[in-house]
Amino acid sequence: MSNVVKFPYSASRRVHSKKPRRSKNGTPEERSTKEAKAAAAAQPSATVTRLPLPRGTMLDREFRAKLVELDESGRQFISGYMQALLDQRGLR
Repeated sequence: MSNVVKFPYSASRRVHSKKPRRSKNGTPEERSTKEAKAAAAAQPSATVTRLPLPRGTMLDREFRAKLVELDESGRQFISGYMQALLDQRGLR
């Protein structure tokens, strides 16, 4: 029969405590390199130029033209309807 010798716990803890800590996210150097690569990839590849919006959209012009075409009762109806919408939103 062979003798079974138990390894001392204090020795095993001492060996493990001497090892450097390991991060699941990598070392600070690795993280900074990874962030730099992600930032370089996120930069847009094309230049975006914003065009000025027209002063009044076609929808606004059409709406104003239709309001002018309405008779007095139609204008009162639209005015009341718009007021009800504003009251619902609590803007009054």
